[in-house]
Amino acid sequence: MNKRLERAQRTLDSLTVAAKRYDGDIWIDIRPSNRKELLHLTEGIIIFGSGRMTSSNDAARTPTQSILHADGHQWKVAHNPGMSGEKPRMPGVAIPKLSIGQQDHIGLTGANGLGKTTVMNALLDSMPEDLPHLIVQQQTGEAALSQTMRRLAALQGKERSQVLAAFAQLNADPDKLLSNEAPSPGELRKLMLCLGILDRPQLIVMDEPANYLDLESKVALARCLADYPGALVVASHDEWPPPSSQISQAMTMPSKAGLRSA
Repeated sequence: MNKRLERAQRTLDSLTVAAKRYDGDIWIDIRPSNRKELLHLTEGIIIFGSGRMTSSNDAARTPTQSILHADGHQWKVAHNPGMSGEKPRMPGVAIPKLSIGQQDHIGLTGANGLGKTTVMNALLDSMPEDLPHLIVQQQTGEAALSQTMRRLAALQGKERSQVLAAFAQLNADPDKLLSNEAPSPGELRKLMLCLGILDRPQLIVMDEPANYLDLESKVALARCLADYPGALVVASHDEWPPPSSQISQAMTMPSKAGLRSA
């Protein structure tokens, strides 16, 4: 009995040490899609609630609640300045023609309630059915927690070490997972990302991934995602990726014993 416990402890220790010391490319086995365009939407209005698209002619003549401005890889949803407080005749978000290529990294930002998730869901409706992808939603819940922890528990050897190593790179502590401590909402979404890497997704979509994260964890996530070789869409009410001032601030913070997690 004691020998089995000792072997189990040695395995636990080796996994933890490997994860904390790992500083390699967690995306090494992932290749971009051969498709040039993965997601697309035509110009028009996406109606809140239904997700229904109207034509560009409607977009030109019908006042809407929100407007999406696309500037390269930075997409921002904002209040329609022409509304001036009046109730929109078509409650939705007006969009230009949108396209996401095989290696595009898109930051979809804007205040809550203006339609970021509406745009994201409409884009996903255009996704090819056979495209390997990973979607990490803003709201997780007990079902997602149970499913995620079961998958982690079932991993063995190299894959388990790979997931724990990626988790450590995101400024999280693998020891908590190995001790069966329930992850926080922020940690859970980090773990969902790390597990999803095993499936070699060619598209990653994350809705408000910085929620519940401290500055160091937010910057660690952004730096990790910046190296992802596939297509990426991040919806956030904050600027994404984080501005250089936040990155500099995180880099100059005094180090603390152990890993931080959020």
